[in-house]
Amino acid sequence: MLPEIQSDYYRELQRQAWEATDKPTEEEWEDYAEGLRQARIRPERKEGKLIIAIDPGTKTGCTITDGQEFKTILWNVAAKTKTKKRDAEPKYYRLMHLWNALWEYAFGCDAIVCEGAQGFMRGKFAIEASHKYRAVIELFGATNNIEIVMIDPNDLKQFALGKRSGSKEEMIAAANRMGYSGNEDNEADSYLLAQWFCKYRRKGG
Repeated sequence: MLPEIQSDYYRELQRQAWEATDKPTEEEWEDYAEGLRQARIRPERKEGKLIIAIDPGTKTGCTITDGQEFKTILWNVAAKTKTKKRDAEPKYYRLMHLWNALWEYAFGCDAIVCEGAQGFMRGKFAIEASHKYRAVIELFGATNNIEIVMIDPNDLKQFALGKRSGSKEEMIAAANRMGYSGNEDNEADSYLLAQWFCKYRRKGG
């Protein structure tokens, strides 16, 4: 069985930080930082490599696998919108949210696999954001000695569909055939990324 990587303590700290109505004191921020450090403990596993497959974006699909069991989740890394209790976060906060999600789920893993930059979103601002997401992932891997594997999106479609183009619905259906039980396209892509890595790139031990 895969370890439970999600940290209830981490999520509670994050909720308190973003939803606080007043600015936290220096002591409160130190406690928050210590909580984050405690949440970064490498998960234990008995055998095999732990692989994190992600389809980066505002809604980031994530699949965690040891090559036998696959767990798929969805990260929402969008900047927080304005509410009665807080101001809106700057757009660059989505990069911070992605970094925090990587800390929570990917710290201590053996490899992160994701689509290459051209596989991300389309449009002027979306393309800019996609390269920033990719930079965050690569920086996270470099600073934590984690292998980063990029796959061309057309190669992923070739693996999943037997052709180099296809709709989101086709990709979800392909993931379902391989064992994914949901219907979210970002999750499905991450599941297919994990399956591709395990078939073609994963090394034992």
